[in-house]
Amino acid sequence: MIGTQNRSEIMHRSQCDWQPVLIVRLRQMIGSFAAVSLLAMEAAIALPPPSDTPEELLRTQIETAARAVTDGEPLTPAEYAELEAQLKAGPGTPAQLDSQVRHIIFLLQIRKMLKTLIPF
Repeated sequence: MIGTQNRSEIMHRSQCDWQPVLIVRLRQMIGSFAAVSLLAMEAAIALPPPSDTPEELLRTQIETAARAVTDGEPLTPAEYAELEAQLKAGPGTPAQLDSQVRHIIFLLQIRKMLKTLIPF
């Protein structure tokens, strides 16, 4: 009898030992399944709508409509080329600043140089 009781205790203990491990494994499997399903949902949400034109097609299209750089009004290609030429040419004479403003700019440039050399 003594040997039989020990065997039944050992069998009961061995059955109880694997149950927590099984529960932990099941939780891990359920958690990984939930994570994979969430990632799949995020990937589906991140897709663009079917009506959206792919970027590859947009890059191959030639733009014929243009807008003015200065005020954003629509221009024809000829008007845009003319405006671009005017902007590249620049103004006829450079803008003249007041001598006091030029002096303040000079002082700010010196201050900036000194701050790089002496940071405190």
